[in-house]
Parts: sequence; C-alpha cells; structure tokens
Amino acid sequence: MNARAGVVAAALALSMMSGCAGVQEKAPEGPLYIGGLIFENRAQSFITAIRLVVPETGGFVSCGNVSPGGICSTTFPGREWLGHPFEVTWSQNGQIWSSGAMTVQPAPSVIEAGEAEVRVMINAPGSTSVTLVPMPVP
Repeated sequence: MNARAGVVAAALALSMMSGCAGVQEKAPEGPLYIGGLIFENRAQSFITAIRLVVPETGGFVSCGNVSPGGICSTTFPGREWLGHPFEVTWSQNGQIWSSGAMTVQPAPSVIEAGEAEVRVMINAPGSTSVTLVPMPVP
C-alpha cells in the first residue's frame, strides 16, 4: 500500500507539473486589434508630413507637423492586425526620409491585451523605430 500511494502521489505531482508547464508555454490566442497610432519625435528638429502606409491595403495615417520632443496621435475603430509590411516616410531638416518596408512582431503581452496602438518613434534624422504597445485603458 505504501508503494502504491507513492506511485499515485508521483503521478499526481507529474500531472500538476506538466499542467503548469503547459500554461507557461501556451501561446496567446485571439486576434489583435490596432486602435491607435502615435508619432513621437525624439529628435532635435521639427518633423513634417510624417506618414505610415500599408502598401498592401492602401491604408495610411499621417500627421502634418511634430515639434522636437512632441507627439501626434490618433485613435480609430480597431482593425485586425494582419502583420502586413508598412513604410514610414517623413520630412526633416529639408530632406525626405523613408524607413523602407518594415514589419513588427507583437510581443505576447500585446497579443494578450487584445488591442494595441502603433508607436512610431523618430529618433534622429533618417532613424525610426516602430513598436506595438497595449492600448491605454480610459
């Protein structure tokens, strides 16, 4: 009976441990919706005519002027994130810049949130980075 109880306890412990491992390794599920965009100017000069365009769909978001250290943001009805390549273009210091085709992989925490906004950061003339962040709760 002692050996049998040990086997049952070991089997129970293994099933509990494998259940925990399964929860930790499980990929987030469900669609991700994009409901906003922020253009952030981290550079020391004005940015004009900044635009993010998704060539495959023709969709775009743009902003006229963003002062140094400033932002331009908007929200819109959520659209499902499909991971299409996009391009960011802007004018700065009399020159037109382009990111070229870019893609972004949402972090698991962003997918788990279910709704995100695109954050486009102009770090310096000709330098941009893009990330997805969970939408703030109103």
